[in-house]
Amino acid sequence: MNSGQEKELTELVRLYVRTKRLVISAEEMDPESKSNIAVFKEQRDALDHVMRALADALDGEGSDPPDPKYFTMQLEKARGHLFRAAYDALDGLGVSCKIRIAKVMDGLSNEAIQAVHSQYYDHLVEIDKIEQQIVTHRLQKDVGDRTLENMDAYKNQVEKLYGYLRECQSRANALWEWQRRDGKRIWKEKVVLGLMIALLTALVTAPVTILISYFVKK
Repeated sequence: MNSGQEKELTELVRLYVRTKRLVISAEEMDPESKSNIAVFKEQRDALDHVMRALADALDGEGSDPPDPKYFTMQLEKARGHLFRAAYDALDGLGVSCKIRIAKVMDGLSNEAIQAVHSQYYDHLVEIDKIEQQIVTHRLQKDVGDRTLENMDAYKNQVEKLYGYLRECQSRANALWEWQRRDGKRIWKEKVVLGLMIALLTALVTAPVTILISYFVKK
């Protein structure tokens, strides 16, 4: 293996470390992402190409004699698989965050949200913007515009979504408690209003009934 090949391999190892950290980060944010088969497949395929490159460089098994172009080609394919592994992990996490935010907020009244978590409506605007940006990042997964900068930008967008999810989760109990108390208040108001209407009706109808009875008797 020559110095140029060592440099290529070193760069790939650095990419692997960055990608692995990203995948682990996604797994920590969302344990369900550990079952993402697509991520495992991309990592496995990347390893396969690395082994082919090393086998050729060390023993000439890929091409005889060893061909530097073959080595570079295999590492470039491995690079593509590592990027896709990272993007697949982020794809799953982004979708999961959006679904879980909707689930946390489902059933809550606008009044409860406004009283306890009024920032939620501002976050919805930001979430829509992030979704549009995520679409762009997903398109980069299968084209040549794959760079660490783009991958980190995608990660930052997904982390924003996760931050919004955590904020919703942290306020969930307070939201439901407010809605429960407000429901009792509304119920009490309805009961009181009903009693007042009944009382007023009685006050109005009683004199009329008495007058009618009086004139009927005459």
